[in-house]
Amino acid sequence: FTYINEQPLPSFMLGRISVDGWWTYFPLTLAVKTPLPLLLLTATGLLCGLYYRGWRKTSVLWLPPLAFMGLAMLGRFNIGYRHIIQVVPFLIMLASYSIQLPTLVREWQTNKTRGTRSADLGDLTDKPAGNHRTNMPSDADSILTVAGLILLAIWLVTTTIRLYPHYEAYFNEIVGGSKNGSEILVDSNIDWGQDLPALKGVMATLDIEEVKLAYFGTAVPEAYGIKYKPAPGFIRFTDGSEINAFNPYTPEPGWYAISVTSLRLGLVRQNFDIYEFFATREPVAKAGYSINLYEVTYPETMPTDQRIVTGKPVADMDPEELGLQPGERVIVKWTESSQITILSPAPAELPPEVKEMSVDFEGQFTLIGYRLGKSNFQPGESIELILFWQVGPNRVETPKPAMGNPLAAFVHLTGSDPSEIVAQYDGWGAALSTLETGDVVVQKVSLTIPEQASPGPYDLLAGLYSPQTSRRLQTIFAGELTDVVQLVVISIYGGD
Repeated sequence: FTYINEQPLPSFMLGRISVDGWWTYFPLTLAVKTPLPLLLLTATGLLCGLYYRGWRKTSVLWLPPLAFMGLAMLGRFNIGYRHIIQVVPFLIMLASYSIQLPTLVREWQTNKTRGTRSADLGDLTDKPAGNHRTNMPSDADSILTVAGLILLAIWLVTTTIRLYPHYEAYFNEIVGGSKNGSEILVDSNIDWGQDLPALKGVMATLDIEEVKLAYFGTAVPEAYGIKYKPAPGFIRFTDGSEINAFNPYTPEPGWYAISVTSLRLGLVRQNFDIYEFFATREPVAKAGYSINLYEVTYPETMPTDQRIVTGKPVADMDPEELGLQPGERVIVKWTESSQITILSPAPAELPPEVKEMSVDFEGQFTLIGYRLGKSNFQPGESIELILFWQVGPNRVETPKPAMGNPLAAFVHLTGSDPSEIVAQYDGWGAALSTLETGDVVVQKVSLTIPEQASPGPYDLLAGLYSPQTSRRLQTIFAGELTDVVQLVVISIYGGD
């Protein structure tokens, strides 16, 4: 009862999306995903088997696949040919009866010539086999049968060789082959992330340094040497700052590699139209049959506007809510909460209560100041700190996007030894993909001093690091190369 009780997933068929499935899904899948030579032989074999053996004696071959198909058609779990793969061995066994086709044809011709009707396909009952085997196949019949089988075998082998190594994406000639497959079915019928190696090759051929990848699969793309930034896709990239910042209406310029399942089903479980911008466009190239490549560009004269969105994924907003105007490109800057703010363009000067600094971290960000209300605290109190980061000209590297966020800030409260961390903060909370050089990211940080903290002076330190590699960004501070900045010395008083 797996087919009936399984939790349904949205599925795609012939340009439509359904969360309830279609009873026609698996018959269509069987018809377009099974090689035509096998379908032809199965139909012929079924005809011969019923004629010579009857319904009852052949039921062991046609009844099980019929039952499997019936269960599949009753269910709502419409995601792939693999769920009816157990039908195929029975099709092959039924196909074996096709060897008797020449004999069957000769018998019909003989009966027609005699004006008799020794058998009728409308009366396929179990009859003694001897009643239908009065004429043995001639040499010409045998030659014809072997020739037919050889032709079908050549057809199948040729198709297989031509498709290598993209067997997952096989569709037969009924729908024009694999090149049209994604117009008919997606998910595991054509796309399980198997074309990442092909994507690497296409990127090299087209001299594409980096893509925004909407990937359908579980493998780690960076393991194939693909330089990319994540775009919304199932299963790996469904959440996070960069995903939530994706603007489906006027996506940022650059190269996009979008799997056909992502193209048709969006994030699969929600927001099916997230790639509508690309759905009507012809891809520049394809990696195998499951990943399309598009280049997004805009006219230099196209007007632009900026929107800062907090909390809500941009793709969940309609164009009116986003304030999108016809003929305009909206650049969205996204933050996860009110704890982080983006100032764009940067203010001419910082508020007077901000302690100004200029500490550059590898040209990616500069710590231009911080604000701290006081410098004396009791155990159990919270340190409320605001950091001001200005975006530099160098882009943040993302060597392992599947392994974590691209950037995080850390703040440590330590004793005289920096490794003795008393309290700490770690996080970021703003999408990096649409930040522009000069933008200022204002980050609110809160650290709670432990109740057991001893009185005395403590250093408040800050820095940046990559969660993907655990590497801290380097800077020059107080004339020395370091990976941490001392903001201020605070005092803890009271306690034990």
